[in-house]
Amino acid sequence: MKIDNDLKKEAISAGIDTIRGNAVIALGNIADPAAISALEEAIHHPKPQIRAYSAWALGRIGTKRAKEILKRALEKEEKPKVIKEIKDAMGYKNDKGIGNRQRF
Repeated sequence: MKIDNDLKKEAISAGIDTIRGNAVIALGNIADPAAISALEEAIHHPKPQIRAYSAWALGRIGTKRAKEILKRALEKEEKPKVIKEIKDAMGYKNDKGIGNRQRF
């Protein structure tokens, strides 16, 4: 069976994005401020789902820098689902890795 090269590339890309998304979620679960630089990069990823996961993870971390990144991302984001996730993330405050819905 012959598989189209574009289909192969798409499948590999989807696999990489799944791994990337899982990594971003793991960083959010750990809620370590050391992950902020990686999440700042991920919040500008071309895939909206990765951006949404990144917003959630930054919200879990909840530091001043994380909040600033979320505010800047909100100004530029166009996808409604990502905007919602950013706004929800802005309601999190870090509590040793457990998000509390508190406005900052």
